Amino acid sequence: MNKKLLFRNAHGKTVFCVLSGEKDHNEQLCAVFGFEKGRGYAAELWQNEVRIVDYFHGDTVASFPVLSFEETDLPVSLTQNT
Repeated sequence: MNKKLLFRNAHGKTVFCVLSGEKDHNEQLCAVFGFEKGRGYAAELWQNEVRIVDYFHGDTVASFPVLSFEETDLPVSLTQNT
């Protein structure tokens, strides 16, 4: 089943994306943020936040609070929806 991730973005807006329950959540989050493998940044889902990581240095460069992460019947949507 798909998972709806509700979080607050860098502009303070509440947004959501819908991730496939059958695929790696972090890989899908990279698509949500427009990151490509080998370009230096990755998105990682932690218990209560989404972290943007500079994986060359191992530093967290941004984090966004997760408001909810629940199962949904909505189709997969790898964009930040309002």
